This record gives sequence, structure tokens and C-alpha cells, in this order.
Amino acid sequence: MKSLQARHPEAGFTLVELLIGMALMSVVLLAVFNVNLSSTRASMSLQTRNDLLPETQIAQTYLLSKLREAAYVYPTSTTFDLGTDPTVRNPRTGSGVWTVGTDAFVAVVLPPRSGTPNCAVTAPAVPDTANCYTLHAYYPVLRSALTGSTTLSSGRRPSAEPLNDSAWVLMEYRRSFGKLTGTVFPVPAANTTQGAMVMDYLLPVTLPQVSSVPDRLFSLAGDAGIQQVGRTAITVNLAAQRQVGGSPRVRVPGSGRSTVTVFPRNVGKGIGLN
Repeated sequence: MKSLQARHPEAGFTLVELLIGMALMSVVLLAVFNVNLSSTRASMSLQTRNDLLPETQIAQTYLLSKLREAAYVYPTSTTFDLGTDPTVRNPRTGSGVWTVGTDAFVAVVLPPRSGTPNCAVTAPAVPDTANCYTLHAYYPVLRSALTGSTTLSSGRRPSAEPLNDSAWVLMEYRRSFGKLTGTVFPVPAANTTQGAMVMDYLLPVTLPQVSSVPDRLFSLAGDAGIQQVGRTAITVNLAAQRQVGGSPRVRVPGSGRSTVTVFPRNVGKGIGLN
């Protein structure tokens, strides 16, 4: 006698089961995507931090090396007109006019580097730091003022990054005087000298830099009257901030600013050989 085999209908998925499975799969894929996105952003933030830290340290070291050699520190309320170039444009006024103590601006004069200087009577077109007293000014410009310029060469402007248009770029303005005589360091008239980039992604400070504002880029002490070694001081407060892609803004240091005070060692000597 033939054995009878029970016939069972083949099992299958209902539409509801398929929809539930797809929904669960979507949740899993979304979770995986979010984990990967979070990991990518964390990696980008870490890389950005690693880029900003040496940029800040190098800029600070460079500034201090120059300010330490100053023979004169232009005192609070001194006003400079640096011209109309985008590299000297004041983020507070939109012009090339800067005032020490009101703007985030510091200016010093460095003595000739040569022991036997021979500066020309007429100010040289190119800075002659070996033979002449040379003005060094440090100040910020809006990053977008540089990236949006159609007149600057590529070497004088950073790469365009719309996410960081509101950041600042720390600049150096360098200009030698002709042979100086007398006892007073002059304020030069405006010309076409351009500034050079020292530090990108500088975190802005509050403007104007009135005395009641603690968030200052530069602070002076002992700058009025006769300047003296050990009494005249310049404090530099630097911080950087940058945003890359969809990651949060990265700030270095994480809070506050990196603060260093320097005491110029050539002040109080007047105008010497040049």
C-alpha cells in the first residue's frame, strides 16, 4: 500500500510582513549611516583641530619674535592710514584707517639689524630691515575681504571657504622708513604697501576694543610717555576657529584664548644709528 505524504502549502511572506521587514531594515541602515556620519565628522573635527593648533602656535611665536625686538611701541590712540588695499581693510570701519586701542591693532618699530646700518635718505620701496628702522603692524582683516578680491594675487589671499567667510586673517604690514633723525618715531603717510598673511582662521574679537571689553586681540601696558624695558608690555591673545563640511565649528583652544605677554627689549633708547 502506498504511503500517503501529507501535503503542506509552501510558506510565504505576506505584504504586511514585507513592509515590516523593509521598515526594520531602513532603521538599521539609518543607524549605520548615522554612525558612519558621526565617525566621519569626528575625524574631520580632529583633523581640523590638528591643523589649527600648529597654525596658532607658529603665528604666536612669530609675533612674539618681532614684538620682542621693538625699539618703539606706538601708544594707545595713535591713528594710522594704511591705504585702500584689501589687505589693510579694517573690519570695524571698512577702510584702511586704524587706531591703536580702539581697533585690534598693534604697531611697533624694529631697529636696523646691521651693526653698521646705512639707510637711504628716502624710504626704500622694499623694506630694508638690515639698514633702516622698520614699521611692523599686526591686525586682522575679514577673510571674505581677501577671498572676494579680484585684485590680489593668489599668494596674498586664502582659498575661498564660504563657511568661514566671517573668520579673520591675521596680517603683517611691514614698511621701512628713510634715514631717521631727531627723537620722535613718525607715523608714515598712506601708500600702496600690502599686508601679508600671518595666520588664517583667526577667531574675531569684539569691536571696538574699548577698555571695558575683556576680549582683546592686543593689549598694551606702559606705552604712554617714556617707554622702558621691563615696563612696556604687549599682550597677544590668539584663538582660531574653522568649520569644515557639515561638521561643527572647531575652536583652538577650546575656550578662551592663548595669551602671552612680551616685554620689548629695545624700547627707551631713542633713535640710534640708521
